[in-house]
Amino acid sequence: MLAVIWNIISLLITFTILVSVHEFGHFLIARYFDVAIKRFSIGFGKQILTFNMFNTKFVISCIPLGGYIKMIDINFDKNISENLKNKIFNSKLVWQKIAIVSSGCISNFLFAIFLQCMVLIRGISVEHPVIFRCRS
Repeated sequence: MLAVIWNIISLLITFTILVSVHEFGHFLIARYFDVAIKRFSIGFGKQILTFNMFNTKFVISCIPLGGYIKMIDINFDKNISENLKNKIFNSKLVWQKIAIVSSGCISNFLFAIFLQCMVLIRGISVEHPVIFRCRS
């Protein structure tokens, strides 16, 4: 029973790390292209922890099986001030939108390469089986 609980906790931690890396990829590229981000959320459900930084509300919620980045969008945000008009996701060029949307998957791919390099650098210790030793 303890092994099942340990496996579930390990799975949730792994999902949380992958979702965080994925959403951070979107966040980083959107900030690079000067898109205003209202919320960076990891998880769903009741909010556990919230804080504001970089004019963005960061949220960690109870169920860590997903996340989202809420950018300012002309379709959903009707009252947009004049100084934020050039920071709307819809106002960006097509290639910039593609870069923002695809950056989550790319960041997960780069994270997998980084982890594989760390495993290869550290190495894995393996004991070699000894069948017979010769005396000379």
